[in-house]
Amino acid sequence: ATESDTEIRNLRAELAEARASQSKNDLENQIQTLTEANEKASSERQTLEQELYALRQALATAQVQSEQEINKARTAQDNAQHAFKAQVSALQGNVSSLSTQLDKTKKLLSVLQQQRAQLQQDNAQLQAQLHNRHHTALANVASSSEERLTTPRR
Repeated sequence: ATESDTEIRNLRAELAEARASQSKNDLENQIQTLTEANEKASSERQTLEQELYALRQALATAQVQSEQEINKARTAQDNAQHAFKAQVSALQGNVSSLSTQLDKTKKLLSVLQQQRAQLQQDNAQLQAQLHNRHHTALANVASSSEERLTTPRR
């Protein structure tokens, strides 16, 4: 082992130490880079979790509001149906009442028509009687006048 062998060994040891030191620095740099990336990813994850939580809250609120609106609409529809049924029932009652009134009016009209026909018949008979009496009276007046004219005066 000569001095140059020792020197070569020393240089090789330095080279190995330098390589180890460089590898250590590279590893520390990689660790630092990975640590920063992990912190950034963790921060992004936290932001995304907050956004997801906010979205879930908004969805839950929207679902509650939607259910409330649906319930309001159902209540309004039920009320409208009850009101419609009540109106139909009232209209049916009105139709029934009007039908009854119409039947009574038809009967009354029939009676009035019969009375009118009877009155027209009675009027025709009275007109005929009046006409006959008028002729009888005229005949009596004529007969009486003729008697007076033909009967001598005393």
